[in-house]
Amino acid sequence: MPTDIPSKIYRSRWDAATWALIALTLCCSILPLFLDDDGLIPVFVGVLVVAVEILILKSIYYRVDRRGLTVYRLFRPTVYPVDKIYEISRPAGYTPGPATSITRRLAISFSGSSLPSGSNPLVISPLDETSFLRHVMLVNPCITTTLTTPSADSPHHRKASQNADLMTREQFIAAIRQLDTVESVSGKIYRIDVITDRHVLGTRLSTLREFKIDTDGLYRAYRDISTGIIPMTTTALRDYVNRTQSPSLAILTHLLRSR
Repeated sequence: MPTDIPSKIYRSRWDAATWALIALTLCCSILPLFLDDDGLIPVFVGVLVVAVEILILKSIYYRVDRRGLTVYRLFRPTVYPVDKIYEISRPAGYTPGPATSITRRLAISFSGSSLPSGSNPLVISPLDETSFLRHVMLVNPCITTTLTTPSADSPHHRKASQNADLMTREQFIAAIRQLDTVESVSGKIYRIDVITDRHVLGTRLSTLREFKIDTDGLYRAYRDISTGIIPMTTTALRDYVNRTQSPSLAILTHLLRSR
């Protein structure tokens, strides 16, 4: 398994059926208001029940990183081994699981028997299915799936295809060594001063403020942007080159546009 897999959180999908369930809970909770004369107590109880239900639904989300697939329920994590996944498909009929969507779910099948009881297949409902599938298949390329993947005509697929021939780490560092200055999208100019095997040192010319970028993190960001794992934004770079996102983005933008 690759050791430099980026960490990303995937929110669980809410669809019309999810909201219908919340509405049904609210209606059932306040129904006694119309059956007897207990004042606002049923309304208070109904609102409280719905609030608890929304909290429970909001507590369901997923994270993919080097540890595996972490599923959060009531904000409590359970880690599942991505390297044991052999198939991802649509569940046949309704199968309970940590998923807030009722109509659009994924059934993840694992090999082996060391999983929590009732977790094979694991049914989840990530909001961004395409990114989720691409992410777990980066960790475990042996996963099979019958789900629709991005077509060859999609912008995301074209971007990944254009960057399929990635630079090695050595080539990446050599390319940075060819740079003198780079410009950010907002017009800030960054001068590249020193490039070592571990860091890129430079200066923001408008303020003469120096920066130091971790080379490994910068290369991982280059690779994951090129293959479509993350978007090319400063927010996405936070997990790779924290506090130096702006000069890092300027360098990556220059390198990717020049290839």
